[in-house]
Amino acid sequence: MPLPQFAQLGYYLLIDYDRALQLAKTIAAEHPNDYYAHEYLGDIYLARGDLANAEAEYSRAYDLSPPQVMDAKLRDVRKRRGIEPAPAPTLSPWP
Repeated sequence: MPLPQFAQLGYYLLIDYDRALQLAKTIAAEHPNDYYAHEYLGDIYLARGDLANAEAEYSRAYDLSPPQVMDAKLRDVRKRRGIEPAPAPTLSPWP
């Protein structure tokens, strides 16, 4: 993710969730395989109380990242939604 967009996103997260959400969606569209973009989307949705979309974005980030990076966030949002934890995926070595 380009640094200026990353810094701008962090600023908007502090003051304007709607603008942060639009910027994060744009970044995710431009960099669909970057787990950070999906993690930020999950963070924004979680802050807004939208647990279903938070889980979807954290799941996407989990699929794209080294497994340990997103595991805690994904488990937390599933716990908040009252969803039983999914069976642990079979992990392949991270390249």
